[in-house]
Amino acid sequence: FFPLAVASVPLLPLAGDSQNPWMSLITQWQTALATHTALMVSSHLALLQGLIPDSFIPWAGSNVLGPAWSLTLEWQFYLIAPLMIWGLAKKAWRAPTIILIAAGAFIARNNLIGVYYLPTVLPAAAYVFMIGIGCRLAFDELKKAALPPQTPLAALLLGFIFPSLLWLAIWLAAYSYLLNRERWSVHPIARVMHTLLESGPARYCGARSYSVYLFHLPILELVAWWLALNVHPPLMTFALLLFAIAAAIILLVSDVSYRFVEQPCIRIGARLTRQRPPALA
Repeated sequence: FFPLAVASVPLLPLAGDSQNPWMSLITQWQTALATHTALMVSSHLALLQGLIPDSFIPWAGSNVLGPAWSLTLEWQFYLIAPLMIWGLAKKAWRAPTIILIAAGAFIARNNLIGVYYLPTVLPAAAYVFMIGIGCRLAFDELKKAALPPQTPLAALLLGFIFPSLLWLAIWLAAYSYLLNRERWSVHPIARVMHTLLESGPARYCGARSYSVYLFHLPILELVAWWLALNVHPPLMTFALLLFAIAAAIILLVSDVSYRFVEQPCIRIGARLTRQRPPALA
């Protein structure tokens, strides 16, 4: 669908706005693909695109399918996840592990291994995985500490005061709820959190959330192209139509992907894991 996105750019309501970030991004993606077609396509097919610095090819990690930048990061994480978990779980190795991950983040964030616009290379994002692993390892101990029901609101307030930390604030709000959901069960805040995180619709959407994430951009590109070519609405109408039509298609496609791609592959992976021969002593 990327060629449709390129074709729709001059037809969009904001086509004349040179400051529009979408226009600039599409142009950069198009240039990278046209200049390095074989490398870009082959690296994305192999999920190696995240290793290519953007200082070498701008937006190398996302110019074929933008959301797939997280896939190229995940396989890097899976390679070292057992070692990272072991290091964080062992008291003697915990501090060296944290220092090593922090040093990797410092090196990556200061562009000492090349410029990356997104955290597509593991050192730039390993600290986020470390937070998740650490929270899981400490869950049973932290569950013993009684936190006030207002903790999720306080965490979200922190995120609004410091927008760059909103991702962490949302995680802290959810994590504090998970730690205390039995203790807070009758509190109104806990009921709201339960609806957001554990209700039937929340579980349905959560199960399909990764498919939504992967498919949303090409579907938005397709719908935007069709609207720009056939309807020519003003900006606000365009935005509302784009959201309404694309959301319905994204949910439908994601449900199909979840049922017929994700779930079967998860079952295959589980069977392969169970069939692995025992390790030699």
